[in-house]
Amino acid sequence: MATTTTDLFSRWGQIGTRPGASMTIAPNTGRQARFQEQMDVINRRSGQRGTDIRGGAQRRSEAISAKLGRIGMGNTTVGNTLQAGVTRDMEAELRREADTQQGARLGVLGQRTGFIEAEDARREEAERRTQTARIQAEAQIKATKISTAPAMARERVRAKIHRMGGAIRQSRLFS
Repeated sequence: MATTTTDLFSRWGQIGTRPGASMTIAPNTGRQARFQEQMDVINRRSGQRGTDIRGGAQRRSEAISAKLGRIGMGNTTVGNTLQAGVTRDMEAELRREADTQQGARLGVLGQRTGFIEAEDARREEAERRTQTARIQAEAQIKATKISTAPAMARERVRAKIHRMGGAIRQSRLFS
């Protein structure tokens, strides 16, 4: 079964695309909208670049096939070897392009992560302030209880002495 140029290159139609590449974030803030726009630009550029690489490889493959046909070597192993070389070159270019894209995406995500980390730091600071205020309020309540405790204790002691005094008077031990 002979492999045609179309069959050969249709297998590589998805090289350079990665699953989950289209990240969608609700553009409810300006920063998120800018982030989404940057990711869309990278995705459009990568799609066009992958198409250019595949188109160039297909043109090289067709040129090789035509040249081999003209010199009478179209159905030889030389043709298959040259086609395999074109395919390897295309794959290498697509991998380099995918790595470049990934670097660009990571750069954008790094900016986004910096923003997220700053938001997390702000959130943690607000939470820390809330926690500090809660601790201070509890400390103030305890301090109030402590400051009123001696007065309350004195009242309890007086009441106890008074009760005891009443009991002592009633027993007439000290008459």
